[in-house]
Amino acid sequence: MALLHVCGITCLYSTFVIAYCLLSAETTEAFEWVLHGMKTLIAQFSIKQPIMIISDYDRVFKAAARNILNDCQH
Repeated sequence: MALLHVCGITCLYSTFVIAYCLLSAETTEAFEWVLHGMKTLIAQFSIKQPIMIISDYDRVFKAAARNILNDCQH
């Protein structure tokens, strides 16, 4: 199982945990499911959308991020 750890950075450069998610497989569909859920929560609670995503250059995650959060820099 793969662990997806999502964190954010404050204006004071401290980090905070947003989510942990265990994925049964590292597929585009699995990453899209998680990112779609996050995007839904962002819209539901009027949270400011992220402007940048930093990852470990996993091409599968990058494809999912491009599909779901296409207005963010990656």
